[in-house]
Parts: sequence; C-alpha cells; structure tokens
Amino acid sequence: MRFKAIKIWGMIFFWLLGISCSKEHQEITGSGTIEAVEVSVSAKVGGVVEALLVEEGSEVKEGDTIAVIEHSGLDLQLRQAEAGLEMAKAQLELLLKGAR
Repeated sequence: MRFKAIKIWGMIFFWLLGISCSKEHQEITGSGTIEAVEVSVSAKVGGVVEALLVEEGSEVKEGDTIAVIEHSGLDLQLRQAEAGLEMAKAQLELLLKGAR
C-alpha cells in the first residue's frame, strides 16, 4: 500500500515536472478598442484651486475648463513684467534720441 502511494506521488511529480518544462506557449491575440476610464490631469501652473467646475466622474472634452486656480501671484508677475517692458521701451527711446 505504501509503495503504491509513493508510486502515484512519483508519477504526479514527474507529470508536473514535464508540464512545467514544456516549451509550448499559448498566445491569444485580438483587436479592439479600449476606452480610458481614468485620466491624470495636470495644470500648466501651480497654485491653490479656487473653484472646481465639474463633478468627479463627469465627462469632459479636451480644452474644457475643469478648475480655476488662484492667480494673484501670476497677476503680480505679469504687472512686474509689463513694468519692466515699459522701462526697456523708455530706455530704448532715450538711446535712439541720443541720450547716454
């Protein structure tokens, strides 16, 4: 009885060993369409979100505004850049008139 059990287990072992060493691979191919369920979204600038204009799970299209970011810091940078531009224009005007 014991020899029979060892014989059965030995056969199972070698059968599993043969299956695992097999070089035969199964490959399934197909074609179709995959729709994105989740998409990562990032802003062009950093900041604090003032308003969220869509609900989670809402359908949006490319180009839709989905959030408003607090932009007072950007407004300040814009005013500084515009002031710098005006100063550069004034200096250019003086140089063109011959001032040194």
